[in-house]
Amino acid sequence: MNFMLRSLNSNLVFHVWLAITASLIGLPAYAQAQSSIANNTNLTQDKVSSNSQQAEPSSVGELTPSSTTAKDLLAQNPAITITAVKVNKASESLEVILETVSGNISLPTAQSQGNILYFDIPNAKLSLENAKEFLSASPAKGIASISVTQANASYVRVMMTGVDALPTAQISSGAKGLVITSGAIAQATPDDQEEDITVTGDRKRRPSTASKTDTPLRDIPASVQVIPQEIIKNTGSTNLDAIIRSAPSVQQSSQSNYGFANTYIIRGLTQSFLRDGVPDGLTVNGYFRTLTDVESVEILKGPGSSLFGSLSPGGTINLISKKPQNTAAYAINLTTGSFGAYGGNVDLTGPLNEDKTLLYRFNGSYSKTDGYRGLANKSLEFLPKVTWKPNEFNTINFSFDYRQVDVIADTYGIPFRGTELLNVPKETRYYTPFANNTQSIYRGAINHEWQANPDLVIKNNLIVLYRDLFLARNASGGLFNTTTNPDGSSNYTNTPAPRDFREQNDKNLDLTYQTEAIWKTFTGDVKHTILAGVEFQYKNYASFRDTLRFAALANPFNPVLETSRSQAASITRNFDIRQQANYTGVYLQDQIEFSEQLKARFGGRFDIFGLSRTGSVLTGSVTDRNSYSQAPSAFSYQAGLVYQPIRELSLYGGISKNYLAALSTEGTTSVFDPPESALQYELGAKTELFDGRLGINLAFFDVTRENFIITINDIRQPVGAQKTRGMELEFNAKPVDGWSLYGGVSLYDARLTNLPNTRIFEGNRPTSVPNAAASFGTTYEIQSGDFKGLGFGGGMTYRDSIFIANDNRRSLPAYTTLDLVLFYRQKTFEAQLNFYNVTNTEYFRNGVNSGGLPGTPFTVAATLGFKF
Repeated sequence: MNFMLRSLNSNLVFHVWLAITASLIGLPAYAQAQSSIANNTNLTQDKVSSNSQQAEPSSVGELTPSSTTAKDLLAQNPAITITAVKVNKASESLEVILETVSGNISLPTAQSQGNILYFDIPNAKLSLENAKEFLSASPAKGIASISVTQANASYVRVMMTGVDALPTAQISSGAKGLVITSGAIAQATPDDQEEDITVTGDRKRRPSTASKTDTPLRDIPASVQVIPQEIIKNTGSTNLDAIIRSAPSVQQSSQSNYGFANTYIIRGLTQSFLRDGVPDGLTVNGYFRTLTDVESVEILKGPGSSLFGSLSPGGTINLISKKPQNTAAYAINLTTGSFGAYGGNVDLTGPLNEDKTLLYRFNGSYSKTDGYRGLANKSLEFLPKVTWKPNEFNTINFSFDYRQVDVIADTYGIPFRGTELLNVPKETRYYTPFANNTQSIYRGAINHEWQANPDLVIKNNLIVLYRDLFLARNASGGLFNTTTNPDGSSNYTNTPAPRDFREQNDKNLDLTYQTEAIWKTFTGDVKHTILAGVEFQYKNYASFRDTLRFAALANPFNPVLETSRSQAASITRNFDIRQQANYTGVYLQDQIEFSEQLKARFGGRFDIFGLSRTGSVLTGSVTDRNSYSQAPSAFSYQAGLVYQPIRELSLYGGISKNYLAALSTEGTTSVFDPPESALQYELGAKTELFDGRLGINLAFFDVTRENFIITINDIRQPVGAQKTRGMELEFNAKPVDGWSLYGGVSLYDARLTNLPNTRIFEGNRPTSVPNAAASFGTTYEIQSGDFKGLGFGGGMTYRDSIFIANDNRRSLPAYTTLDLVLFYRQKTFEAQLNFYNVTNTEYFRNGVNSGGLPGTPFTVAATLGFKF
């Protein structure tokens, strides 16, 4: 009851959001809509406006130049003068030509806000005959308007506004100047990846994870990897564990990774989860994530607290959801495979009304597998979404997620005895047969985006996540007794030890509210993209745990396991606690474009963390019933510089500071004061060659993590420290149409640098961190002829050896696995066969406390898909 009553505090935030949304949809939208209607009354053909202050038809706001006086323009002495603008109409395309005195113009970068596609041409002057700007109303189907204006003393802006959707365009240099060719308005299908504007013939996404804006990755001084829908589809991945193998910088963690939740490390450090840019649940005792409604996976490497607040220092994994589309499309997929696997999913989308202001998408799935080594997994998901566009200035997205996940966890794997794994078949099971983990996840989200004008966007997000987890698993201890050495390390003996079994219930309520403004402006000739935001998070966690003690196994080589909990020798209550936390953050970021070659980013965030806890925790033989509260604060920041000597190459450097207020449902883990921190330095290069057909990213980094939680005399304290230096190289290529390649390699030198209770471990490699990891994949699809749509490919994954504990006495060997795929795709039908670990390599995918969890042997998965 106390848990639910306290959750009512969230009502205040919800009513604040409603008030803001009502005001944003109401008067501003009404005023701008009336202005747009009035302007459209008489503008029915191409014309040139002689009044620079006249509003354009169907625009989302009036463009206000920073400086357009003749004196300022002449003082800048721009090198490019645009003397004429012409619009040529064809049956399936629209061509906008900007004629210049000198000829060619450097290709600008396409940018977008809502339904507006625009290009800012630097070092340019608009000098039209008898006019100050160009304006064309309804020049083609799906295009509301085209305008060319002097945005600033030395910038000319070309703006193309779509009626119902964002236009697409190709940019090229013509004999007389710049040519912008626009085709039909993009009509995305459920399987289309959300893509950015076509520039020089290549379609690129603009991930927002690194900046929360639409800034191109080439202009960001940070490392971001995107796993697109194409790779998700070709690898046959249905859950996050499966697709993450495509990212060599991300590794399975050995800590709290028993199979019922996703736990990874990035750059040798722990990571956090986002969903559509918003914090998404816990990392420790979190939940198992599928890819049912995931369009792509974005991985920000390194600290991200200056944008997202309390985060793990290794980086963030951001799951980008599929969005409702304005064209009806329906897809069904059925799957089956090894170990009794079967399932299916549906993807339905389209408009709910005739004018397409109300769109929907429904993703649903069911999957079940008996699992290798009996590690069964079953999930059921219903994921509806609705997008409402009451007018051209506002977009409101509603989504609701229901997930029911049942997973059997294995905390032993194949156990160690001494420093060696037991020599038993990999199918041998040591986990208690009635172990099971059942969780229900409910997540509701409302997102409102208001396009105040072409240069200003206001966003509001309200997210509520509730999770109910019942966890029944073996505890972390090994099968054998241990002896402690003088240096603090431990050895496993040959004597079997009693085994503990945990029953735990977690009830988590997370509420997050964000309001953000993105403003694009100028100071003189310098262009700014400014992000300002405020975020509130409220968390209410209730947790209890009982431990059941079972007798030692008489013969570990032929284990006889219990069949019911009644066989336990004793039951002990470990903890029964309530935790409430409030996070409040204010953040500001400025992305600065000094010139086409030089760009910078500066950002900072101030957070206040509040934690209160009540209940009882058993520490040793003493039950602590004291309540306590904390309210530390932290300032995180980032700064970086990008230099682009040529358009195809970006050289960057950056520094970022991170904070993590560690909150967990584990009874003794939540320690805020002081928060964990990390500082990263990074240098890198990003290049795109051959009209975007080859992309290469290279990064060097040095990150130091401090105050992470370790145990001293049975008390968990934030005093540990770790340093990781490394290099990451990634590439993606499309040498010819239909042929795709991707891959990467990561090299690490990770060391523990401060462990007060075990000094002897300092200098050791941290748990789960390899010295090297790599992945590679390729597919080819026949583009024409009788076999058009037939494709094949494969992928390789390599991971160096890892230690399962900080004492570096027990390790899991390096491994390489090989996967193959064969598919046939037509407009309404597709079939796919995936072959995993085709060489049937024996390997251990990650450590689990005192053992290693065997990787899956050779398996096959078949998928049939139908589109309507």
